[in-house]
Amino acid sequence: MFQSISHTFGLMKTSWRVLMQDRELMLFPILSGIVVLAVAGFFAAIGYGLGTFDRVSAATDQASTAATVNGADMVLFVALSFVITAVAVFFNAALISAALERLNGGDPTVRSGLNAAIRSLPAILGWAAISATVGLLLQLARSQAREGALAIVTRIAIA
Repeated sequence: MFQSISHTFGLMKTSWRVLMQDRELMLFPILSGIVVLAVAGFFAAIGYGLGTFDRVSAATDQASTAATVNGADMVLFVALSFVITAVAVFFNAALISAALERLNGGDPTVRSGLNAAIRSLPAILGWAAISATVGLLLQLARSQAREGALAIVTRIAIA
């Protein structure tokens, strides 16, 4: 146990040293946040135009049963989840690549990190698809926990 704590502190020291040598690495999370906000705004505009917000609001209102969320709303939500996950994974991959470049004795730049992430784009998109799918399934399971496991399995099988 103490050995793993020691390794954790060693990794923290190494990470801090890399960050102090390459402060531009802090741009990756900032860029990620900016792009995620832009993507969320884009999808919000689409959702507003399609009337998704009105339907979701009405569907969550216990007194109203008239409005339901339709297939387009679900596609929009799944697409939003995938794109935001892909953006986060992309910028994390760029950051990791730049940090590894520094640890291997190189002099990383934001461009070199982004280029490495672009070269890995198919793997990043695959991982984002898996991650978003698992996240949505876990969210579905959590929201349906009151109905029991059979209801969850039925909904997944129908979908």
